[in-house]
This record gives sequence, structure tokens and C-alpha cells, in this order.
Amino acid sequence: MNPNLLGGIEVGTLVAVILLGMVTVQIYVYYINFPHDSRSIKALIAVVWLTETAHVVGICYGLYRITITRYGHLDLPIPLEMCTAAILGNAVHPLVQAIFTARIYQFGQTRGNRLVTAVCWALSGFVLGATVLLSIKVFTADSIDQFEDQWSWLILGLFGGTAAADLLIAASMLFYNLKNRASLKPESANKIDTFIAWTAQTGVFTAIAAITVVVFFATMKQTRTFLCRPHIWLALLIVTTGLYSNSLLSLLNGRLHLGYQTDAPFMMSLSTFHHSNPSRGHQVQFTVSPSVQAIPVNNGTRSFRPPFG
Repeated sequence: MNPNLLGGIEVGTLVAVILLGMVTVQIYVYYINFPHDSRSIKALIAVVWLTETAHVVGICYGLYRITITRYGHLDLPIPLEMCTAAILGNAVHPLVQAIFTARIYQFGQTRGNRLVTAVCWALSGFVLGATVLLSIKVFTADSIDQFEDQWSWLILGLFGGTAAADLLIAASMLFYNLKNRASLKPESANKIDTFIAWTAQTGVFTAIAAITVVVFFATMKQTRTFLCRPHIWLALLIVTTGLYSNSLLSLLNGRLHLGYQTDAPFMMSLSTFHHSNPSRGHQVQFTVSPSVQAIPVNNGTRSFRPPFG
């Protein structure tokens, strides 16, 4: 194994452990404050946390084997624990993107909305498929350098697709929030401005992280000297898993700062509106927090509904 590989892994592992601690605190805050969210979203949050935990544990144990139990044996292949951690870590990306995409689908049933969600699903599906294929191939690779040379095109495509999906999801959330802002009173508009800022920061930040991995991978790959080839992109790759989970939890917990009631559930359904009582015909009920000023619309009430609220 290339000794230059260890520096990037050690730095990335240190940051990944910190991010795991941050997301653990966020999950605790989420489960305490939002007990009425749908079981599906709570189960998905648990899956994300368990997957990231297994990812960090695998990286830590693999690093221990390289630097302690296998010290000085650079001719040995990549540890199995690190290969498994790579699978688990990259699986978090499309999972979080799928949660965001499902929520975007709830904003409306227009042709444009269907097209956006279809593209997001396609990109997430490609990311998941590329992750599975690369994970299978990394088990049989003799070294990380051989793996890079053979599958560099798919690695670039994987993170390029990840960045494209992140940018499209962030842009869609911003578009629908700005669209809702026009129909709200100034008091409520201030809240949506805050949420727009959070959406831009979290969505664009993960996209920048994926683009940075692509740039470093493509740039450092040009260094052809075997013993001097750097692997800075590996450190960024290890860190991105924690960025995705933290971005998801920050948006979910952000409802606490917008004045929304914690008993107003976040539903993971493919329906935009919920009917309160079938006996009343087709009257549509909207969830409204007392702190949000709503505008009457015909027989219903229209209010600001953020992507996670």
C-alpha cells in the first residue's frame, strides 16, 4: 500500500469522528423535539446514523490495522474494513438525496416538478449504482493506485453526479420557497428568508464538497510518480458522509428556530395535501403554526410550508 495514503485517511478520519459526534447530538435533539414525525422519516434518520456510525468505525479500525497490526507491510492489499466503510459511506449520499427529492415532489404536481424530481431520482440512482459497482471492484484491488487508474472515469462520474443532484435539489428548494414567499405576509416572509438561507448553505455546501473531491482527484491523478502521488481526495471523500447527514438533520431541526409547533409532523408521503375529514367533501387542510400569519384562500387557508416543516 502506498504510504502517502495514510495522511489523507488520518486527517479525514479525525474530521469524520467530529462530524459523527455532531450528527449524534442533532439526532438526539430531533427525536426529543419531533416525536410526531412520520415513522418512515424517523426510521430513515436512524438508518442514516447507523450507516455513518458503521462507516466511521470501519475507517478507524482499518486505519488501526494499517498503522499498528500491519505496520511496515505496505505490500498487503487494502484492509477489508476500509472497503466496507467505503460502501457504507457512499450509500449515505443517495439516501439523503432521496429524502430531499421526495420532499420536493410534495411541492406540486406540475410537469416541471415531475421533471425535476425525475432527474434527481435518476442522478441518485446513478450514484447508488456506481457506488455498488466501485465497492465490488475495490475488494479485488491490489492497491488504491491501481483502483484509481482503472476506475478513474467512474469515480469522476460518481462525484460529478452527486454534485449535480445536490445543486438541483438546492435550486429546487430555493425556487419553491421563493415562490411561496410571494403569497405570505411580511411577518411570515422573514421566516422563509431564514429558511432560504439555511437551504442555500446546506445544499450548496454538500455540492461544493463533491466538486472539491472531483477537482482534487482529477488534479492529483496527474502526479504519476508512484511514491509521491498524493491522496488528498480520500480525506475529502471520508468527510462528505458526515456533511450529508449533518445537512439533513440541520434542516429538520431548523424548524425549532422558525416558530413551528413540534407536534406538526413532517410526513414522508407522495401527496402534497392531506384531507382532514372525508365527510366535508374535498376541503383541504393545511398545517399552520400560530406564529405564522396565513392568507385566506377561498374556503381554505394557505400558509408557508418549508421543505421540512
